[in-house]
Amino acid sequence: MKWLIDAHCHLDDEAYDDTREEIISRLVSEGVAAVIDPGCDAKSSEKAVALAKTHERLYACVGTHPHEASGYTDAWEVRMRVLAQEKKVVAIGEIGLDYHYDLSPRKTQWAVFERQLELARSLQMPVVIHSREAAADNSAILKNFGSSIRALLHSYNETWETWEELAEFGYFISLGGMVTFKNAAMAKELARRVPCERLLLETDGPYLAPVPHRGRTNMPWYAHDTLAYMASLRGDDEEALRRQVFQNTLDFFGLPATLKEMPDAEGGTHV
Repeated sequence: MKWLIDAHCHLDDEAYDDTREEIISRLVSEGVAAVIDPGCDAKSSEKAVALAKTHERLYACVGTHPHEASGYTDAWEVRMRVLAQEKKVVAIGEIGLDYHYDLSPRKTQWAVFERQLELARSLQMPVVIHSREAAADNSAILKNFGSSIRALLHSYNETWETWEELAEFGYFISLGGMVTFKNAAMAKELARRVPCERLLLETDGPYLAPVPHRGRTNMPWYAHDTLAYMASLRGDDEEALRRQVFQNTLDFFGLPATLKEMPDAEGGTHV
């Protein structure tokens, strides 16, 4: 069995309401050792934490997505701090900026992003960052924090030059099904050039299912297809890339090393 960790999948999303338990029950048989479920607001964060507490292979992040920044409150920040102490909560996220939809005013997005970065820094927790059509402001904010935070740029789709500006702080990047899309030039360039020591793998389910599953609800195990495509794109040995990305994910989120000891088809363990 070849194993992976889905570093970003919204299993709390209503798109999974009718199939969630079946999906979770299939994770091991599909070669998925663990799934990280990021929160987007108070409701989804609470749900992600509840799912993580009741399912061995799920882990949660808590945070406010830029779409929901207008609903951020002092009370919710206090509650986030409490939730962050839960054993299965591994990061603050997803947080950041989104200027594509502008569902919250940009000044509000900026302020809420900075508050959550400060929260993560005070808790010494990593952050999962969403950035869409906001590269300049995202970089400006992150440069103020620099290497004082551990950051993962999720489903990142900005230029190589923008990534280089942030890479010096030791940040990581997670890529998903978008790299398999025909016209995703920037995502493909990142997939080719980002050092394997900085890469994580994600689905961003229920969205962005990779080819050959495009148009379907994304499943955690579809990440196997993305990884195979990325290895080919990079000219890397697929198994070597898989093992490196797996270890990166353990290290970034502080996941238990026992996840490396998953049984394989021959009765041994994945190392």
